[in-house]
Amino acid sequence: MKFRLVCLARLRLTSPLQIGSGRQDIPFTDRPVVRDVRGIPFIPGGTLAGALAASLNKRWRDWLQPADKKEEAKPPKPSPLIVDDAYPLPAQEKSLRWPVEIRDQVTLKHDTLTAKPDHYFRPEVLPVGTIFRFACRGDFRSSRKAEGFLQELGKFLAGGGALGGKQSSGSGRWHLQDRKLAYRILDLSQPEQLKFWLGHGHGFTWDGKWSSLRRFGFKEITMPPVAPPPRSRWQLVLGVEIKDGLHLSGGATGLPRRDEADLRQAERVTINGRGNLGREYVDYGSAVKGRLRSVMEMLLRTYLVRYQNLEEGEVLKLVPVDPNQTSTWPAVRDFFGFREKRRGKKGAWQVEERPWHNPPVTLTREDHICLDEFTQQVVKTAKFVFSPLNQGVSKVIVSLPAQAPPWQKTLLAFAAELLCLNLLPWGGHASRGYLGAKLTLEYVDGFSEKALINEVAALLKTGEQEKS
Repeated sequence: MKFRLVCLARLRLTSPLQIGSGRQDIPFTDRPVVRDVRGIPFIPGGTLAGALAASLNKRWRDWLQPADKKEEAKPPKPSPLIVDDAYPLPAQEKSLRWPVEIRDQVTLKHDTLTAKPDHYFRPEVLPVGTIFRFACRGDFRSSRKAEGFLQELGKFLAGGGALGGKQSSGSGRWHLQDRKLAYRILDLSQPEQLKFWLGHGHGFTWDGKWSSLRRFGFKEITMPPVAPPPRSRWQLVLGVEIKDGLHLSGGATGLPRRDEADLRQAERVTINGRGNLGREYVDYGSAVKGRLRSVMEMLLRTYLVRYQNLEEGEVLKLVPVDPNQTSTWPAVRDFFGFREKRRGKKGAWQVEERPWHNPPVTLTREDHICLDEFTQQVVKTAKFVFSPLNQGVSKVIVSLPAQAPPWQKTLLAFAAELLCLNLLPWGGHASRGYLGAKLTLEYVDGFSEKALINEVAALLKTGEQEKS
C-alpha cells in the first residue's frame, strides 16, 4: 500500500454528549464522562469509527473491518483505517477540564408526577457547542481508491449524526462545523512525501485552525448540503407555548442564596469556540415523557376494564401505577421500560431535549414566586421559592423505531391528542391549578385505531398462554 489518505475536520455538538468512563470514584457525579490523564474530555476513536462503519455500504464496511474466512483461527487483521481520539479545540479545553454541567435526573411517580427520593442520578454531560477535532488516516492501493473513500467519508461527516449508547435518548448529536473538510493524499513511495509523514505525522496536535494546514499542502473542500436521510424512526411533533408561566425543575436545589430561586429552572450549558460558557433554558424531555406515559397507562387501563372486562386488581398487575412495580405483561414492560437493581431497560420511545426560544425577544424569567402558607400546609413541606419562565416556545419530538408495532404508535398518538386538550397541569401536586404551557399536535406519522384494539387483544392472549 503506497497511498495514505489523511483527513481532518471539526465536529460541533448540537446536543449534550455523555460517553461514560465507567468510573465510580467521582464524588459529584454518578456517571462521569471519559477524560484523559489531564482531565480533558474526548471522544474515543472507536466510538467514531463505529458510527462511520454503520453509515457505509457493505463494500466499504468490509474494507474497514477486514476478515479472512480461510484463516478464522488466526488473529483478526488490523483495519486499514485508523480514527484518532477526538479532542476539543484548545481554546475550549481549559473550560472543559472540570465538569461544567452536572444534571440531576429523577424517576417520576406516575400518579402525581413528583420525584421519587430514592431514584436520583447525577450524570455529567459535555455542553452544546463543544467542537472536536476529528482526524483519521487510511492506506490504499491507489489514489483513485483513496479519493473514492474520501467521498464516502465526506457524506458521513456532512450528514451529521449522533454518538452515545442506547440510553442517550436523542443526545450526542453533532454536525460538520462550517461544512469544511481538509485532506491530503500522500504517495509514500516518494521520498519527500514519506519524509513529510515521518516529520509531521497525521495532525493529532492540530489546533483546529484551517490556516495552519495550508502550508503543509492540505486541501480544503466544502461539502454540499446533504439531504437528510430517510427517517428511520416513527415520529410525532408537539408544539409547546408557555401560557401562564412554566417551571420545569432541573432537579437540584443547592444552597439558598439571596434573590435567587430555591428550585432552578431546567437549563443546559453551552460553550463557544473561544471557550466561553453560557446557559440556555431547556426542556430535558422528561416532563413531557412522564406525562405521555401517565396518559398511555390510563388509556390501557381503561381499555382493559371496558373491552376486556378485567377486574381492577388484574388490571393493576398488567399496568401498575407505582413505578416500583414491574408489569406482569411482557409487551407493556418492554414498551414502557423498567428499572431493576441488576438490570433494566429503557422505554421504546424517545423524547428529544429541546431549548426554549422566543425570537427576537429575550427569554426571561418571572419574579420569584413563593408558595404561601396554605400551599405549605397542603403539600406538607417547607415553603419554597421558584422562578418560572414567562414566555417562550419549543417543540417536542417523540419517536419510536420504525419497526415498532402499530399499537405502540397508535397509543402514543392518542396520548398526545389527549395532552393537547391542555387539561393536565405540567407539575406535580405542588402546582395546584398551574397549567403552564399549551400543547398542539403539529405532526404525526400514520397510525391505526384498529391496530391498537386488535394487537393489544392479541398480546393479552399471548401473555395468558405464556402463563399457562
